[in-house]
Amino acid sequence: MSQVFKITDIKTDLDWTVRVVFKGDRYGLNWCLTHDEDEPMIEFYDAEYDFYVDLDGRVLGQFVSRYNADTLLRRDLNRGLCLHGGVPKWSIDKVCLNVILWKCSEIIEGDEAAA
Repeated sequence: MSQVFKITDIKTDLDWTVRVVFKGDRYGLNWCLTHDEDEPMIEFYDAEYDFYVDLDGRVLGQFVSRYNADTLLRRDLNRGLCLHGGVPKWSIDKVCLNVILWKCSEIIEGDEAAA
């Protein structure tokens, strides 16, 4: 089951909702897709908006980007991460990103231990 947490990027003062999507979880526009890969995905939502609500009724925000977890967890992202080049505010500072990746890693490891 997907796990969601909220975090504020102190450098940019932007609130983010981060969602870890596991195999079997629904995702995409109107939740029309089912994640069928073993590798989890990490989704980012701009929490300033209330455009998207998940199937459990949690307000996520405006969808910004989605990555395979491995893409983020196995790379040196020491400079932060630009989630959308067309919207300058949709970048995450390196300190906030490190906290996000640490939390995502904990969530994923916990899911693997429970399996």
